[in-house]
Amino acid sequence: MPRTTRQTRSKAVTAASAKAKALAATIAASSATNPTTPPAVTPPPPPPTLLFRDAAAWESWLEENHKGTEGLGVVWLKIGKKSCPEPTVTYDEAVELALCFGWIDGQRKALDEHFFIQRFTPRRRKSIWSKRNVARVGVLKKAGRMRPAGQVEVDAAMADVVNLKMASNSKPLLGDVLVTGGCGFLGYYMVRQLLEDSECGAVHVLDRDTTHNRIDGANYVKASITDEEKVRALIINELRPRVIFHCASPNFSYPTLSAGTNDQYVSNVKGTEILLKAAKDSPHTEAFVFTSSVDMYSGAPHNNADETQATWKDDDWNPGVDAYRQSKAIAARRVIVANASDGTGPGKLKTTCLALAHMYGVRDSQLTRAMIDNYAAEGTPLVMIGKGENMVSVVSSENAAAAHLLAAKALLDPSRANGKVAGETFNVAEDPPILFWHHMRTLWKAARGEAAVKQAWTMPGWVMELIAFCVEWMLRILTLGFVRPPTMLSRTSVSYVLYSHTYDSRKLRDVLGFHPKSSDHDKIVDEAVKWELQRRQELKGRKQE
Repeated sequence: MPRTTRQTRSKAVTAASAKAKALAATIAASSATNPTTPPAVTPPPPPPTLLFRDAAAWESWLEENHKGTEGLGVVWLKIGKKSCPEPTVTYDEAVELALCFGWIDGQRKALDEHFFIQRFTPRRRKSIWSKRNVARVGVLKKAGRMRPAGQVEVDAAMADVVNLKMASNSKPLLGDVLVTGGCGFLGYYMVRQLLEDSECGAVHVLDRDTTHNRIDGANYVKASITDEEKVRALIINELRPRVIFHCASPNFSYPTLSAGTNDQYVSNVKGTEILLKAAKDSPHTEAFVFTSSVDMYSGAPHNNADETQATWKDDDWNPGVDAYRQSKAIAARRVIVANASDGTGPGKLKTTCLALAHMYGVRDSQLTRAMIDNYAAEGTPLVMIGKGENMVSVVSSENAAAAHLLAAKALLDPSRANGKVAGETFNVAEDPPILFWHHMRTLWKAARGEAAVKQAWTMPGWVMELIAFCVEWMLRILTLGFVRPPTMLSRTSVSYVLYSHTYDSRKLRDVLGFHPKSSDHDKIVDEAVKWELQRRQELKGRKQE
């Protein structure tokens, strides 16, 4: 190539390179002065957490700040628990005053041993109020406590067609409902969820003890499900429920001493038969949801047992089987047999049975109380039995209650289910199962502390089985079977502490679309123990007064 040509090309390359550098510099400068990415947006500050020593202080704050618009005005109130040594506005006071100004309560979060925090916000248009708050508003209006701002929200709620709680003239799907045992552990959560459900009408509770676990907005009737005359009058003539949730059952851990094992049979079997007959004879009742237990399944240990697992037979009252387990199995069969084949006419009653895994949660009146009675005292040895490898299926009280509502709605509206619900049994359990002894250690830790749990010792499983066998046979011989072993030495208890009891709940998920709410097992168990200890402390204080 001639020299002049090479020089010319070299100059051209140099010039092009210079232009490229200049262009890059221009682009860089332009990017610096006119960035293509938006500037960082400062997130809004979190809602404030406020502490008011009394209702008057909270009311004064609302007077000045209640005009928050949607998305604004959200606050968290720091409210003292019953154990709190400092005075604060109570939850009930806070809710009532909030409603007076058109605000509503929301999520609650645990804070520490003395306080929890409760979210409050102005009511949003088209939002649905809970039945409890609707009832509160009615009381506040009669008392003349509603403020203009609160009345505006009440009027808006009346105008919102979506607000079935206060405006809709159409009948809710579930209609009026009856919850037997609604003052019990599961019953409390059932009633609470029903009161908050826009597809539910009036909520009636039938229980032989209505002094505890009461919720504003429900109607409580004190009676026994074994009182046939009373039950028939309530179901057929007075309450006229469209749905009956039957979760009444004697306490397994603390059976009625005066009735003994017979209470299990009379309540679970005879009581269920009385309810079913009244429901079938009532022109108003269409759905019957029965709460059973996985304890109705025979042949333990169970490893991922499904609904085809054999249940305890009812051809005779076998003294070798715990009364609770056998009575639950008998009652479950009665419920399934009572299901109408076509769901129309005089035999229109549709029934279903839910077999619950071991249930845990705040207000537990069985295992949590039994554990505290036997192990909470300082110095009481903590004993793990067996190798500690056995698994157990569990379900939180919140999720167990939610499954009942799903089942009832599917009985009344089969289009909500992906398969047959009427006449079917469904296991109710959370996945995955947990180690039984992890559950027990969590209970121990909440009651006694980590140090005590570390000092627990282990008893061979065969020793426990031998002790339970000897105690059972001694009582059979000496009392002719009239006295049963204590709960902790019953066959059911020994079976759970040594062998796996896990259950397949895919049918519930596939047919009813049940998706358990995520539960922090250890946290809930800890809260359950602390709640029970606090309940006992308060009861002790009242007795001393």
